Amino acid sequence: MQNNSRTKVFFKDYSPNQFLLLPPSLEAMINPNHPVRVVSQVIDRLDIESLIAKYKGGGCSSYHPRLLLKVLVYGYLTNQYSSRKIEQALSQNIHFMWLSGMSYPDHNTINRFRNDKLKGVLREVFSQVNRLYQAEDCAGCPSKEKCHKRSGNRIIEVNPRLDHYKSIIRERLTSERGRKYRSQRPVDVEAVFGIIKGNRNYRKFLTRGQENVETEVGLLSLAHNISKMAGQN
Repeated sequence: MQNNSRTKVFFKDYSPNQFLLLPPSLEAMINPNHPVRVVSQVIDRLDIESLIAKYKGGGCSSYHPRLLLKVLVYGYLTNQYSSRKIEQALSQNIHFMWLSGMSYPDHNTINRFRNDKLKGVLREVFSQVNRLYQAEDCAGCPSKEKCHKRSGNRIIEVNPRLDHYKSIIRERLTSERGRKYRSQRPVDVEAVFGIIKGNRNYRKFLTRGQENVETEVGLLSLAHNISKMAGQN
């Protein structure tokens, strides 16, 4: 005789229409080591007076340029380049919502900031990001000659994940099969362009004109460098 009894199945509680007495905190929902926090911390440390000077004043209040710079850089870091997609993410993605402080600039505001306000100042912003990981003063250091050969201070870049992959690649390249392939292809393709085109799926510029294209390249470069700080690449 067949036994038709079966073990009772238990499901986790699911109450999508339940109202919360207090709204959840975005701060508590984001991992402490998430790249969005690195973006926020890095841009909070920048001097953006030259960017603020682009605003004439008067009229309606404007979204803070630090807010717009953060969401643009994080957009480029997460492969969201369109101002319309960034606008959508600001109301749907908790990382963008946390970064903007629950502000919702529209795509026109984001696009004007990228095309007008960042024009001519992004090089300075990019240089500041690079200096964040530069030693303050190498003069008089007894290990300077062993540490680096550059005339200024040393720039420190640490990426454990990249070091791990490098060790794997180094082992493969020094193998007999690797030496064979290296002899056939002695010139290495620039890795950064490969990451931007392949990993970030960035295949064409969204704006026109040399200055606007330079701004896009600057945003891509900022996103790439900050992703290295966050250990993503």
